[in-house]
Amino acid sequence: MSVHACSTLPLPLQAYDCVNRCSDHGTCHQGQCRCYHGYYGDDCSYTYASKLLSCTNVTCHNGSACTEEGGVWGCNCPPRLTGQYCERNVLPDPCRDVDCRGNGVCTRTNYGRDPKCSCYAGYKGRKCSLLSDLCAESGRECVNNGTCVTNTTQCACPPEFWGEQCQYRINYCLPTNPCPGGHLCTHHNITQNYSCSCPNGYTGINCSQLILDYCSPSPCFNNATCVNSPQGYECLCLRGYKGGRCRKREYPCRRSPCGVGGRCRIVLYEPWGSVTCQCHGSYTGQYCELVT
Repeated sequence: MSVHACSTLPLPLQAYDCVNRCSDHGTCHQGQCRCYHGYYGDDCSYTYASKLLSCTNVTCHNGSACTEEGGVWGCNCPPRLTGQYCERNVLPDPCRDVDCRGNGVCTRTNYGRDPKCSCYAGYKGRKCSLLSDLCAESGRECVNNGTCVTNTTQCACPPEFWGEQCQYRINYCLPTNPCPGGHLCTHHNITQNYSCSCPNGYTGINCSQLILDYCSPSPCFNNATCVNSPQGYECLCLRGYKGGRCRKREYPCRRSPCGVGGRCRIVLYEPWGSVTCQCHGSYTGQYCELVT
């Protein structure tokens, strides 16, 4: 199969996370908290007002102990607790139990509360478990049974096709000759088309058009159907008419529909003639075929 190179799509960036989402008192920038005015600390959980206090008038929660250093006090929180007074539980990592099937990375959305799989190029789905058609997504869908090469925007074409989307046929005359009757087929590379060497009387890309139309205008009479052919035309007459052009009236009594015991009489000439049988002697029946 032929392959046409296109650039692969970049992998998604790994998200940066901050401690405890900066305690909602700051913004996270590449793994570091930028605290709002009046807050400080790795997770922005401390206020400058705390410098005016001491452990003598501070109550730390959940069994944590208060320590002072350099004129600044702080509560030493046990695991799973945070906050200025260790009053809040640390939220679990939302990506801890998320499996992106090795086809992506888990990132945190909604201020770090919700997990989301950011899929690598070529994969899609909630858990990145589905293959994506990068060719179709980039607006270059493979045609003529071409297949998109995994993780790329390249089309792998069948042997008889080529092009970025497998849109060109290498030879329109192969492997199957499109010309009827096995007539000579000629492939044209520039126009991406073909032509047939047609028998006498025919033309067109597939030799399906007659060069002359003997039925235009129709030479047939009395609503007969004209059938065109390279050799000429043929008129298919309606009932009651005959002849090469259906000009002659076929009288119904000439077919001798009545038996030996009857005489044919024409009741109606149009549209194709209606007859009745006049029976003699002991003959009876629709066609005088019965003897009483």
